Amino acid sequence: MKKKINFTALEVEDIEGNKHQVNIAKALGNMLYMNGLTIEECDLGRAIYYSEGEMELDEKQAQSVLRVTTGYPYLSRHVIEEKLG
Repeated sequence: MKKKINFTALEVEDIEGNKHQVNIAKALGNMLYMNGLTIEECDLGRAIYYSEGEMELDEKQAQSVLRVTTGYPYLSRHVIEEKLG
């Protein structure tokens, strides 16, 4: 099953409950590209880096993203896990 996520506009909530959109496409794409275990992961990193909106990821791609975001701060990681987990 394909999962949709927009890395250029992830919605996170601050301590007061205000919602903010954050763009992690460049940071995440670069991280996946530089740490990819396969050419497919490097290609996915490039696609995320240059993405301009919502992307569809298959299960294998989603798992690759989840693997490299394990060290991300909780709030960003939680939003990604909700969308892809």
